[in-house]
Amino acid sequence: MTGSPATERSEDILKIETSLVRTGGCILQVDGEVDILTAPRLKAEIFGALDRGYSLVVIDLRGTTFLDASGIRELLAGLGESRRRKARLALFQPSAIVRRVLSVTGLDTLFTELDGEEARCIQRR
Repeated sequence: MTGSPATERSEDILKIETSLVRTGGCILQVDGEVDILTAPRLKAEIFGALDRGYSLVVIDLRGTTFLDASGIRELLAGLGESRRRKARLALFQPSAIVRRVLSVTGLDTLFTELDGEEARCIQRR
């Protein structure tokens, strides 16, 4: 993080955009830092997508530059909630830093990551 939470706003260090996909789901493009300040926004976006009835929530992590324990907690909360609702939560192309965090924590085996073929099937409207 470039400053302290007291001097930065969550919107300045994390951008989340939602796109619809043809498969009855959505893509949450997460750009920036997911930390104690911004993780609640990530959770709100995931749960919001599930509340809207999407059966597939894809979290695009290509632009995620930082992920701490609070971000992991919210990803796990989203995964649990998606399973409870019989929906699917998947990750798309985690950045190198996110991939490392998931690997070191052993969570890379818990989350579904879309492969190239599946990613090609997801077409934005």
